[in-house]
Amino acid sequence: MTRHITAIRRDILETLARLTALDAQLTDAWSNLRDAQPGFPTSTGGSGAAPTRNDDGHPAGLEKYLGRPDPAAEDLRLLDLEALKLNRCAASLHDLVTRWAANTGTEDGKAERTRLPGGDCVACSRYCSGKGDDRLRSGLCPACRSAWGRWVAVRQGDRADWIIERRATLSQCEDAA
Repeated sequence: MTRHITAIRRDILETLARLTALDAQLTDAWSNLRDAQPGFPTSTGGSGAAPTRNDDGHPAGLEKYLGRPDPAAEDLRLLDLEALKLNRCAASLHDLVTRWAANTGTEDGKAERTRLPGGDCVACSRYCSGKGDDRLRSGLCPACRSAWGRWVAVRQGDRADWIIERRATLSQCEDAA
């Protein structure tokens, strides 16, 4: 069963509308997910004097704190996974549509891949539209191209070493955020 172009266009527009609405709330949601872990027990024993300790010398309630799973850990994992899957699906859709929009097909009826001005950066995987300053040069987005220039000026090494280092640096920055 093949759906009509209007149904596909409606799905894409609805997805864009959802992502636009999601973007406005993403920062608050991320902050709340990161802070969802219950606080460390700081029982003071009622009068505010010395902290109440159990027989092991730990604050009362520490076992409960350490034994309780983080209520947001699974949602954080899903948020990251679903955003990655969404990005991959969008890249696949983009490739499919641009390939067939740019070609009429070959003898066997299958469209050939063409070199389009946009694409994904080989270092950070960011999508570049190929228009204006947002274009790939030697497979690198503007930010990675600048980082590559700085790296070459300071170090000796080949591009593969830099790409591995760049991906590790970007991964550490994402983990810290």
